[in-house]
Amino acid sequence: MSEPRSIRPAPRGRADRACHQCPGRCGRSVPNHLYACERCWRRLPAQLQQAIRASVAWPVLSPARTRAFTAAAEFYNCGPGVGERAMCRR
Repeated sequence: MSEPRSIRPAPRGRADRACHQCPGRCGRSVPNHLYACERCWRRLPAQLQQAIRASVAWPVLSPARTRAFTAAAEFYNCGPGVGERAMCRR
């Protein structure tokens, strides 16, 4: 009798590499279907979280989606807890 599907290990291969580095600068790898790791996602203001959640329905290269991701990246690069802000445009 085989194991139920839910507890089988994921097959090795391309799916294992479908990750990107967390934009929150924590150094974690994040699956491509998520924007950031859980810890960095919680640091993101609610308004930016909502914009990113809404952007899931938009085409990948849409201007609105690009604005949402750019605003979140700017928060991580220039937001609270980053330290030196000399590189920020604000």
